[in-house]
Amino acid sequence: MNNKWTLALSALLLATSCTDKEEIEAGIQFESLSAQQTGINFSNDLDPQGPLNMIEYLYFNNGGGVAAGDLDGDGLDDLFFTGNQVPNKLYKNLGDFTFEDVTENAGIIQSGDWSNGVVMADINNDGLLDIMVTQVSGYKNLTGHHLVYLNLGGMKFREASEEVGLALAGFGTQASFFDYDQDGDLDVYLMNHSVHTPYSYGTAEKRNETDPSAGDKLLENIWETGVLSFVDVTQKAGILSSALGYGLGLHTGDLNGDGWDDIYVGNDFHENDYLYLNNQDKTFSQAQGDYLAHSSRFTMGVDAADIDGDGRTDLMSLDMMPDDPEIFLKSGGEDADKVSQIKETFGFGPQYSRNHLQINQNNQGFADVALMTRTHATDWSWSVLLQDYNNDGNTDIFISNGILNRPNDLDYINYLSNVDFAAYNQEQQKEIAQKLIAEMPTLKISNVVFEHQGGLDFKRLTKEAGMEETYSNGAAYADLDRDGRLDLIVNNINQKASILRNVSPGSKHWIGVDLKSDRATMGSKVSVYAEGSVWQKSQANARGFQSSSTPIIHFGLGDNAKIDSVYQRSCPHSRHR
Repeated sequence: MNNKWTLALSALLLATSCTDKEEIEAGIQFESLSAQQTGINFSNDLDPQGPLNMIEYLYFNNGGGVAAGDLDGDGLDDLFFTGNQVPNKLYKNLGDFTFEDVTENAGIIQSGDWSNGVVMADINNDGLLDIMVTQVSGYKNLTGHHLVYLNLGGMKFREASEEVGLALAGFGTQASFFDYDQDGDLDVYLMNHSVHTPYSYGTAEKRNETDPSAGDKLLENIWETGVLSFVDVTQKAGILSSALGYGLGLHTGDLNGDGWDDIYVGNDFHENDYLYLNNQDKTFSQAQGDYLAHSSRFTMGVDAADIDGDGRTDLMSLDMMPDDPEIFLKSGGEDADKVSQIKETFGFGPQYSRNHLQINQNNQGFADVALMTRTHATDWSWSVLLQDYNNDGNTDIFISNGILNRPNDLDYINYLSNVDFAAYNQEQQKEIAQKLIAEMPTLKISNVVFEHQGGLDFKRLTKEAGMEETYSNGAAYADLDRDGRLDLIVNNINQKASILRNVSPGSKHWIGVDLKSDRATMGSKVSVYAEGSVWQKSQANARGFQSSSTPIIHFGLGDNAKIDSVYQRSCPHSRHR
């Protein structure tokens, strides 16, 4: 291998504390820190009184994202929040859970454009994390394009989307940077969502059509004579780019164990989720029909990790099945049999309105165990983050929840069915739209943590784990104070962002691995061996919903006080740069 890899162990193994076994088994606990404590006063406030609202734009209440990463090389992860109707914000981590708003001084554009997703990645391989923001434009009164902030060092950035070929306009949800062709630089998958038009309905054959605004895109990083540039290879690579795709969840990573990064796209509404397997020749094959028996119907956030400890990558996708029986009985659920039959006739696969926990079956497919593990119902769920939050060596599950207005409420649907919207003129329709929004039920739902008890046994935790009742959307994890416990950052609607400090009891062991290289590391797999146990994790860009978490790969080691070795796999094998 020409390139030089280093494993920067950003944390040493903690010394065992004197905490007794009962306290160690108390579970996962978070403490919510106020804006006065942290200095983070970002709030994704929405105003439905303007030209946009949930009646006019079906994804009005989907919220914004958050990204975490060390932007200035001081060893602490900084935070970037996206706003829909408010400006995006960048906060520098000062340590001890205090942050400074550096948005203006850093060169972040203060525009009123509708921002959704955000990711941090070293786009130009200079050793510094850059930032990309995906935006919605070309719909109603929304303008603008995706933004790329190249890191100049010293917490200064230059917006360069035009010059690198990423100033694209459309219905952007999220981007994910990954080295799909293993040439040592980061390419990008741009996931867009659709809106309800005649072009987004029809048989599955419509997947072969192209929609410039709603269709997803794959762009290859072309590095020529030191100039960063991206070119569209969507069609050539076999990526679908039609109005059928209501893309909300995105993950890029090796899903079949062959060492090459694949793509999972979670689609809302009638379209199936997409599972693209990398053919290792700059093309992808659609494998959802072969690898998935069924998937979530209204797929929102997705994440991937080794859930059952067999070294293979598993998947989780979120939907909006309520766990509260009273809410469940008042909510719209599965399709009627007749509708399901029509969808099957039209070429769509089976979908169910609930979370799916897909366990990898020897890299030949996935088996859903969400019902068996009781992780299937968490209400209107957005971000799922699969990580070890109490360092016991098992992968836990965090899920962010809440929707400002609940259009699937059966009483509201009955009310709506009696309104002939088309019978009124344009001015009257605006007035009626406001009345319809006012009639939608509102209900804050608690975020959820599932503590992994071993095997496929999970314990559901809400208030007892410090979870809040919010309208929460994008979320990320990062060890904000470097104490060895992963904290959570959540972007809320009409409420200050949540900074959840991990105060889980006990003193389990852990290690953090920070990959340093002159080549792209995203997608790399790292294995940690300790006293007969092995843990395997991958570095991934987009996680959860519209967000990206720290690039540092975190391992909880349980009671293992000593590691035997750390091994990095899937090193790109082409040119050194």
